Amino acid sequence: MRRRNVVELTAAVAIGIALSQLVNAIVEGVIIPVLAGVGIDTPWRTILGYVITVPGTVLGIYVVVVRPLNRRHERVSTPVVDRDDL
Repeated sequence: MRRRNVVELTAAVAIGIALSQLVNAIVEGVIIPVLAGVGIDTPWRTILGYVITVPGTVLGIYVVVVRPLNRRHERVSTPVVDRDDL
């Protein structure tokens, strides 16, 4: 069980890093220039890249780490049915 918690924490950190990059790009490229009155001079290519990267990161972590771990956990924790109980 401890190994599963470490894997889930690692996945959460990776997703958090990807989301923080997206938020930083939006804040630095859109929100700060608007508040400063300079106007929007946004690196849309960078923001679009992060918008694509975040779901890709989440999907990759889910497919490579979470789903196999859940399947393994189900196999290990499935109770054995005794024939006398039937």
